[in-house]
Amino acid sequence: MSGSSLSDLPVEPRAPAHPLAGTRMSGARMIMQVLADEGVSAIFGYSGGAILPTYDAVFLYNEECVRTGAPQIPLIVPANEQGAGFMAAGYARASGRVGVCLVTSGPGATNTVTPVRDCMADSVPIVVICGQVSRAAIGTDAFQEAPVPTMMGAVAKHIFLVTEPLRLESTIRTAFEIARTGRPGPVVVDIPKDVQTWEGVFQGEGLLGIAGYRRRMREPKPTPDPGLPYTQACHTSAASHAPVQPRTGRPRLPIICLSGRSRRSVSCGKTAMTRPPSPRLPTTTPARPAAAPVRTVTGLPMQAWAASA
Repeated sequence: MSGSSLSDLPVEPRAPAHPLAGTRMSGARMIMQVLADEGVSAIFGYSGGAILPTYDAVFLYNEECVRTGAPQIPLIVPANEQGAGFMAAGYARASGRVGVCLVTSGPGATNTVTPVRDCMADSVPIVVICGQVSRAAIGTDAFQEAPVPTMMGAVAKHIFLVTEPLRLESTIRTAFEIARTGRPGPVVVDIPKDVQTWEGVFQGEGLLGIAGYRRRMREPKPTPDPGLPYTQACHTSAASHAPVQPRTGRPRLPIICLSGRSRRSVSCGKTAMTRPPSPRLPTTTPARPAAAPVRTVTGLPMQAWAASA
């Protein structure tokens, strides 16, 4: 076997360094810069004491954009934090990007529980950045303190509590990665106020080492058993599997479970649905299987309405 020197080995081109890499800035400015690097074009939020450093960074960033001619990132202020969460979800549904919600600690964070749960149910990618009391005051029942990791852990796809300032930059990037990959969903980042005011060197790159999550993303999806009836229905004509009503003899309309992901192409075997179904086809929410009775506002079971449609 002939030997070869290191100079003969192929060299993979490296991505150019971030133009701000090595710059010393506050944690709040790092948050804002990572949001810009992730392609965020709008922020929805409501201010409060624990998140004010990041709000100042938003305004400073937009002032710099005015001087340089770069596109600004508007800050859209709703009536309350719940509205900010739903606006970020609507932005994500309409644009296909990750929505961003910026709220304060305590009641500001608790007001976002409903939109976070809604995004988890409908697979909508958003990142909720919550202010938090300083690290020394966490767990002391301080003013406007709430246990965000405990509260959001039950309704969000993932939750981060930033206790090490050196990992702030990589945590925000990882939050976007988790929100948009796999099954999209909401990711909550709880950032203490002293982490936002901390000053350090901006790296311009780096992610957290979530090896287990990335390994699951690389694993091939299991292939369904072709002998199951629902799989056969995907590969053959739907009419041949439609149940027939004894009295009328006409096929009963199928019930399709749709969620927020129905705007994207949903594949099933060799059949792909790239546009909404016929208006005459009833749909259910993904929370219950189609075989279970699903009550509507009027109390009429969904199956009875489908049979009479």
